[in-house]
Amino acid sequence: MLEAICNHKGHARGKLSRRLAKMAKAVGDSRTSTRRREALLEFRNVGGHSQLGQLTEMEVPISEPLCNSIIEYVYALLEIVAEAEKQIQQQRAVPKSEN
Repeated sequence: MLEAICNHKGHARGKLSRRLAKMAKAVGDSRTSTRRREALLEFRNVGGHSQLGQLTEMEVPISEPLCNSIIEYVYALLEIVAEAEKQIQQQRAVPKSEN
């Protein structure tokens, strides 16, 4: 899954750990997100490389929330933050007398 996200975000070459570091730097990653990725990679290589196989029933409850949080961060949260920043800039551009 992490490999697929890296590919989608334009980081398709090299070792997965380096690709994740490049992606993290590109999106202004936080320490918390870095720990989530590392936990998923340490938990099971399948978390990082989808072509290696499937998770067992016992592994899904552990890996699912980690995967979901990474996807939310990379795709949803960054867009929400960018939109909020845009709105703040627009409000700052309005003269104080119009507020």
